[in-house]
Amino acid sequence: MKKNEKMPEEIKRKISKTLTGHAVSESTREKLQIAFLGVPRDPAVVENLRKKLKGKRKGIKFSEDHKNKLKKARQNLLNDPVKGAEIRRIAKETARLPDSVWEEDSLVKRRGENHGMAKLNWNKVDEIRDMKKNGMTNSQIHEEVSATYDVALSTIKAITTFRNWKPENRPYKH
Repeated sequence: MKKNEKMPEEIKRKISKTLTGHAVSESTREKLQIAFLGVPRDPAVVENLRKKLKGKRKGIKFSEDHKNKLKKARQNLLNDPVKGAEIRRIAKETARLPDSVWEEDSLVKRRGENHGMAKLNWNKVDEIRDMKKNGMTNSQIHEEVSATYDVALSTIKAITTFRNWKPENRPYKH
């Protein structure tokens, strides 16, 4: 094959097949991560990937064990002094939010009733859970509560099933 000659599709497929699943060392992976960290991507390429991947993982359920592992890995990454600081730096540059948002204390405080846009607090959540204990359905609770608290039915369900507003995240004992 000459220098400016186009590679035939058959040869491209063979090369692709041989390199698929090719194992690289851990040091090579780290070098690649560092090399591509913060590299701006072409918006057209990103949009094309989004269109291709849209809905691909939709509906796939993770086991609780897998969710916990992902959560722990994310926390470890953010707590890492070098990588976590780099991730926060990039997020800070791209998010265009006030500097006070990125302070360490602020990142911890903005959960549950401490979030600036929270519609509920722990007392209201306890009230909703009491209604569920008394035999009301989520729909009935939503009808009664939505006018005063302005929350969706999905939020009511998440509260009554302890998916949101988990007791272990409560800042004080009930």
